[in-house]
Amino acid sequence: MQTVLGLLGLLGFVVGVLVLSAAATALVVKISPTPASRAAKSADSS
Repeated sequence: MQTVLGLLGLLGFVVGVLVLSAAATALVVKISPTPASRAAKSADSS
């Protein structure tokens, strides 16, 4: 029984790490500027 609980804990940890990494990636994609807005911003500052 302890082995099963250990495997479930390990599986939960792996799923948690994957969810956190997916959330961090989605956040970075959401807050990072698009290439078009980056080009417009650099054209405005020149």
